[in-house]
Amino acid sequence: MHYIFCDAQHRSQRKTGQERPRAQLDPATDHANQGLHPMIATLLFCASIITLGQFGFYYWRTRMRSVSALPVSDRVRVAARIPTSTVGSHDFQAILGVYNSVPHLGGCTDRFRAIRTYYAVVVKLGRRIPSMAKWSEVEMTSCSRYVAVLVDMHLERNLASAVQMPVK
Repeated sequence: MHYIFCDAQHRSQRKTGQERPRAQLDPATDHANQGLHPMIATLLFCASIITLGQFGFYYWRTRMRSVSALPVSDRVRVAARIPTSTVGSHDFQAILGVYNSVPHLGGCTDRFRAIRTYYAVVVKLGRRIPSMAKWSEVEMTSCSRYVAVLVDMHLERNLASAVQMPVK
């Protein structure tokens, strides 16, 4: 005899003390249903979440790359005391120092949490895995340029906010 397991039936059997059937057969497949359907749904959900996270990370990284391709102004390089004409991989902390020393007149104040974390991970990977050193150097340079461009935008917003302030 084939029957489908039902939660309501099982609950009523527990209350009355009746024993649960040993195997529930799925009439569509003639196989015992051992609770695989919820497990498959859970696995699909987890795979979807991981895929969405990957997509989000790659999207963020692509945006970081496109912003880091913009030109860095001389005022950011001078304020960060960068002696060369280009921003390098080790200028990250100096540029963040400029950001931290400038007042926040407009915009988000904690904008660099993700890039700081990414930079720290890339630095550690480059130090611990020698074969990734060249890649990490390129990524660190992109991070530094990204932060430099954002600091420049922050300075522009501050100037625009300062101009809009009434003079007493």
